[in-house]
Amino acid sequence: MKINVHADRMGRISKQNNPAEYEAIIRASADDLQLFAERIEALFHDYRRDLELIAKGFDEALKLLDPSTSTGVEELRGMRREAQKLTETASEVKPKVAVLRHVFESLRDANHDPRLTKAAHRLVAFADHLSTAYEDLETLTLKVSFSADQK
Repeated sequence: MKINVHADRMGRISKQNNPAEYEAIIRASADDLQLFAERIEALFHDYRRDLELIAKGFDEALKLLDPSTSTGVEELRGMRREAQKLTETASEVKPKVAVLRHVFESLRDANHDPRLTKAAHRLVAFADHLSTAYEDLETLTLKVSFSADQK
């Protein structure tokens, strides 16, 4: 990751011994983190709306299924299988999001520079949103599994 390169450079200098290089590293690091935040937020923007659409799609599909037919039984199995895969994905990713949040939190709390602190603060908030998104995904998959079992 590009931030690691900045961290390596930062470890070799100090603000007092080389203020110009220190400033360049801080500026580049803050710019990189801000750009990362902007790009990831743009990709993530409408996840709640998308999740609601997926939930409605599952509900509609369940209404149309006839569990007394072999096709209906197979489709219900497929829904359960896909819900299980999504649950497993969410369960695997959530701890990674927590680690990422901790990294950004450490950077935020280190008080290197207001620009880095601001960028890290933004990424901590994003990590919180991402964690919530995976919890929402888990809730959806539980609902789908329960609804499929009730059919």
